[in-house]
Amino acid sequence: MKSDEIILREMGIVHWELKSNFSFENGRVEKEKKLSFSKEEKIFLKSLATSFGQSFSIKNPETIINFIKNLNTDVTNLSEIMKLSPQEKKDLWTKIAKN
Repeated sequence: MKSDEIILREMGIVHWELKSNFSFENGRVEKEKKLSFSKEEKIFLKSLATSFGQSFSIKNPETIINFIKNLNTDVTNLSEIMKLSPQEKKDLWTKIAKN
């Protein structure tokens, strides 16, 4: 057991997790890159989050994008979703709801 693990155990800490804007890669904690969004994109992201019952934060709008990516959809970025026709969006939402 490493010395830092011993200290944490003595302090009574048995479980911890990283905040959503950090990841653990190659034995190191890495801060994820912040994406910047236009006002129009933020409004669209908020409507997506609301439609899927997800929380939305102006400070961390990437959460809804990660949510959609984790649903095994063919969509790879936000601009693709925004360019879809209303019928294509409806079909995508139906596909996501079935997963």
